[in-house]
Amino acid sequence: MEILNNESAILVFNESLNAIEVYWKGHIKSDAYKGVMELAYDALIKYSATEWLSDMTHVGVTSPGYQQWMKQEFVPKCAKAGLKRVAVVEAKDVFARFYVDKVKTSLGENDLLNERFKTREEAHEWLKSCL
Repeated sequence: MEILNNESAILVFNESLNAIEVYWKGHIKSDAYKGVMELAYDALIKYSATEWLSDMTHVGVTSPGYQQWMKQEFVPKCAKAGLKRVAVVEAKDVFARFYVDKVKTSLGENDLLNERFKTREEAHEWLKSCL
């Protein structure tokens, strides 16, 4: 079920996987990034989702302030809301991959099982195998 489709991202609730899925379309402004993530969190709560897929293939660098927000606020509140697993499709941009590495640390610290993948299909298969 599509929740959002704008210039920054596509946000979907995948009922068969009980997953929130965010497909980033490219470099985005920090305000838009936070807005998409907050909308995704609202969907996580609304649908009691336990899985998350973030396709970072086309994303650019995220500001250090929002990196801190993700690690210190967003990831912990998602874990408290019932999120169990996070699948990430790797970014092409080397700096975006560095950002993912930083967030990955926070995922582990919040007991969220997480894996990285080259394709969206691989990420979907992993999430299916966890159900």
